[in-house]
Amino acid sequence: MFSLFSLVYVNKVRALQSAIPMQDLEMVDDYGNTPLLMACFLGRDQCVEILVQSGASLKAMNYFGQNALTLATYSGNTRIALYLMRYRSYEDFTASSIIPPLCVAILRNNQKLTEIFCAESPTADKIRTVHGVGTRDMVKIFMANDSTSTNIRL
Repeated sequence: MFSLFSLVYVNKVRALQSAIPMQDLEMVDDYGNTPLLMACFLGRDQCVEILVQSGASLKAMNYFGQNALTLATYSGNTRIALYLMRYRSYEDFTASSIIPPLCVAILRNNQKLTEIFCAESPTADKIRTVHGVGTRDMVKIFMANDSTSTNIRL
C-alpha cells in the first residue's frame, strides 16, 4: 500500500480516496507536513478537496510555521486558497501562521491572491513580517515592476 504522501505527490486521486480510511490523515513527514499540507504546496486541488472532506485538519502547521493556506499561496493555486477559506477564515489562517498568506502572495508577485487576501482582511495594511516589513512596503518592493499592482488596496 502506498502512503498518502506518495499518492498526493503523484496526484493519484482515486487511489488516495481509497487509501484514506486505512491511514492516518494527520501523519507527518520529516518537515511536519501532513498529506493536506503537501497537497496544498503541490497545488493538487482534487487531493485537497478529498482530504478536507475526509476530515483532514485545517489547523495543521508544519515545523516551519506554515499552514494550508500559506502553502497553497506558495503554489499559486487560487482555487485551493478559495476552497480552504470556505472552511476556515483568512484571519484564522493568518493568526496561526508564522508567515501570513498575504505576505507570501506579495513575495510571489501573485496579484490575484494579494487582492483576495486584502479583501478578506480588514487589517491588511497592518500585517508585518517578523522583520517588521509592512505589506505596503512589500507591494512597493516586490510588485514595483507590475503596472497593475497599483490597483492593490491595503
